[in-house]
Amino acid sequence: MAQFTTSIVIQRPLEIVFAMVSNYQNSALWVSGALEHQKITPGPIGVGTVIRTRGRFMGQQVEATRTVVAYEPPMRYAFRSAYQQVPFTTLFVFEAIPNGTRLTATVEGEPTGLYKAAMPLIFNLIRQQMEGDLRRLKKLLEEQPVARAQ
Repeated sequence: MAQFTTSIVIQRPLEIVFAMVSNYQNSALWVSGALEHQKITPGPIGVGTVIRTRGRFMGQQVEATRTVVAYEPPMRYAFRSAYQQVPFTTLFVFEAIPNGTRLTATVEGEPTGLYKAAMPLIFNLIRQQMEGDLRRLKKLLEEQPVARAQ
């Protein structure tokens, strides 16, 4: 089993960061390689929600389903991705800090078949992608004007 953890501080309130990350429709705004996300289960987002995804990774088009395995607004959001070659789970933990939110992402998984031998390389690429995605998320959220009470 391979695993890594990375985090970033975003100068926006906890609820705003959680809402952006946990809404699958926002993925194309900050997740590199995201082409399409479609919820295929009825009802609101929660544990058990299934989302069909289509994207690009390592120059190849990939398709998978993501099943939400933790949904605790505004503190935790996690999903299990059923990619055939590299199934993995992504956990986001949100922590309110002075002037913002600390967002910590943990990814763990077990490559299968021929991908197993390339596990260190694959997880290094996934880590680089996640760190870039979090920087993109930070920039996106911090550039949005902050609503002020009148």
